[in-house]
Amino acid sequence: MLALDDGAMCRVLIAASGIPPAELPEWLERLAGLFEKMPRDALSRSAMYTRRYRARLKAGQVVLQNIVVDEAALVAGLVGLRLLDPLRADDRKALAAAARRALEAICETSHHDGEILDMVRTRLCLSALRRRKPVRGPGLSSSGRARPRASD
Repeated sequence: MLALDDGAMCRVLIAASGIPPAELPEWLERLAGLFEKMPRDALSRSAMYTRRYRARLKAGQVVLQNIVVDEAALVAGLVGLRLLDPLRADDRKALAAAARRALEAICETSHHDGEILDMVRTRLCLSALRRRKPVRGPGLSSSGRARPRASD
């Protein structure tokens, strides 16, 4: 079954209005033949993006965008780590590829070094706990300690 949006249907009707009435049935048959020959698995651009996004999620990958860094410092660091050729420092694609390799190296190092990974996890947990507001129950002060009773 063919599903056309309003705009596509309008374009078909406008095109059909320019066809002489005697040739209209033949034109419609040719148009139907063209629609039938179209691949059914042709995806829209947004459907392709969604598929790639879901595949990345499933694979545990992430796309980082809009990260703002000082270009000179980044180039100096990547050249110092021998991840970027100094002669290609002005090439944005080479710079992005070198930054990707640097992030992969960091991830690979922390993945194998359990102490670094544990330290990062601990710091993340501590910072999350610091941001969390303490829950006060009856009889507790703002510090979480029991208040002395008046009768004591």
